[in-house]
Amino acid sequence: KGVVPRVYSKDSTKWAGLEDADAITLGDFIDKFEAGRTSEYVFDWSLPKNCPQLLKDFQVPKYFAADLLQRFPSSNQDPESGVDDPPRLFVDSWPSLFIGPEGSGGGLHIDSFGSNFWMAVLSGQKLWQFFEPEAMPYLYPSHRDDSFGVNTREPDYVKYPLYAVANSSICVVGPGDGLFVPAGSPHQVTNLSPSAAISMNFVDSSNVERAISVTGMEALVDPEQLWIFDRLKAIRNEGKSLEGSGDDLPWLDFKFGSESDLRLRQAGK
Repeated sequence: KGVVPRVYSKDSTKWAGLEDADAITLGDFIDKFEAGRTSEYVFDWSLPKNCPQLLKDFQVPKYFAADLLQRFPSSNQDPESGVDDPPRLFVDSWPSLFIGPEGSGGGLHIDSFGSNFWMAVLSGQKLWQFFEPEAMPYLYPSHRDDSFGVNTREPDYVKYPLYAVANSSICVVGPGDGLFVPAGSPHQVTNLSPSAAISMNFVDSSNVERAISVTGMEALVDPEQLWIFDRLKAIRNEGKSLEGSGDDLPWLDFKFGSESDLRLRQAGK
């Protein structure tokens, strides 16, 4: 499968300062990564879209399994992978893969469409720096997207003097560690060593109102966001419980839910 790795540039105008590198197969990238011959970063590479067979034995942790995106109607869901053909925006985007060498990472940003985020580290160590949403004015938010002017790895206090008063939390995560990022929390990540991780964005009862608000605004310029906005609002207004079963869910149970839920989604209700 092909992948377009990313490279961070503090002068980039792209989201999170991530510029596209040359396309390469994932296998060739991993060969270069293991040999220490790349500075590029596989960032948020969708497993359902690209390698759904790898998810056969995947389980979604119970803390993150009540994803409202999975309640969206489906008309062509593959019974073997749970993925629609073609894959649906956000619904079939995660979990995704992150693989990067020492020193790689993205710029300071907020995750898209008001989503929560979790990550499990498979190998290596990653440095995370978080900010409360209230700190955003001190981080010089972009007017183009959900990223910021400040590079927390090498802050320029002359160009961004207000950053000096922005409080943050820092942690290092390693193999077997899991991490949760609440919706709307600015964060920047740096790989302290060659690392691999898996992650998911999701919407549940804790952030559904924020997701509806964000997608409603973004729908003014992006018709695909309108699709998300309409369906999240419909789920909220159904009056049904937004909570999950409280159990870890095997991949296909996560995608399909109960048989009755499956029939409703396939009927587009």
